[in-house]
Amino acid sequence: MHTTTSADPYDGLDISAWQFYVLRGDDVAATGQSSMQLTTVVRLGGVPVAWHELADAIAAARPAAPVNAVVEVSPARVGHLPGCPHKGDADRSRWGRVLRPGAWRDLCNGSTVVTDDPTMIEGLTAKAACKDCVARS
Repeated sequence: MHTTTSADPYDGLDISAWQFYVLRGDDVAATGQSSMQLTTVVRLGGVPVAWHELADAIAAARPAAPVNAVVEVSPARVGHLPGCPHKGDADRSRWGRVLRPGAWRDLCNGSTVVTDDPTMIEGLTAKAACKDCVARS
């Protein structure tokens, strides 16, 4: 939100004249709205943040990835948390699992992870984390 008053000259490039509000994506999605007024943002917990505080506010709002979560890897090379509601692939014979602690966190941070469970497909690489699983982790 730009905070210039009518008495001040408007300068859209003046970073100090802007306030930013950070909310978790799942909190916004739960409203079912495609846009919202500032009063709704504040009601949901948004507080004004200056530009130089924005990165820290985003990091604080991000859900913490479970450190010791098992990662289930689909044939499409997408990592999922156990119980992912949208996987829908009944044929689990082509799936693999990563048992290594920290694998889910690594995958969420952009690293690839390789399946290591000898009871399933080994050597299958997950290149991305399921967006639904990230939202609920």
